[in-house]
Amino acid sequence: MRYSRLHIRHYLSGVAHRDLKPENFMLSSNKASAVAKLADFGLSKILVNPGGGSEQTVCGTPSYVAPEILDCLNDGGVYNAVVADAWSLGCNLYILLSGYPPFWRYDDNQKALFDHISINDWSFDQPCWESISDDAKNLVRELMEPDLTKRLSVKDAVNHKWCSDKAPETELTLTMEKLKLHVVNNRFKKTSLAIMAKHRMSMGTGDRDPNKA
Repeated sequence: MRYSRLHIRHYLSGVAHRDLKPENFMLSSNKASAVAKLADFGLSKILVNPGGGSEQTVCGTPSYVAPEILDCLNDGGVYNAVVADAWSLGCNLYILLSGYPPFWRYDDNQKALFDHISINDWSFDQPCWESISDDAKNLVRELMEPDLTKRLSVKDAVNHKWCSDKAPETELTLTMEKLKLHVVNNRFKKTSLAIMAKHRMSMGTGDRDPNKA
């Protein structure tokens, strides 16, 4: 709940983060009572209209970007940044409950990823979801609702039954295993990209003859 209240304060004050993902949440300590804090406001925006306004800037991390932002990417137009953040919040909740992102099958193919986000192609089809309550899955569905008139707001998400009820103490073993694997895979991808970038830079400058213009 402390995380939820922290998060909603940003929206009540007219700030959209625009890049919500697990890597941008930090814990205040390693204790069970730790508070989750939202970090990396590099893509965030202080909105003239606290309700979200009409944004044109296409930004965010591909796996967590809302479908209406992709519509702007393809056809132009505008979107509501606060409503789009609610979708991304749903993606984050999906990962915390399952250990993997909702569109994990297409992480290595951005075109396919965007296509399946646009048609709302995700599910609770893996065994780990058998241990997740119906209330939790309902909250994910309502946040990741493609119909903007039906999508749950961040403010209303705080008052959702799953957020207000006492959390069960059941250990989500499968979720933890998948989450650890997801973290390792992300680190591997980042390391690989860094090595590739360094190699390309060395190919572009390392072999140049300093005596030649």
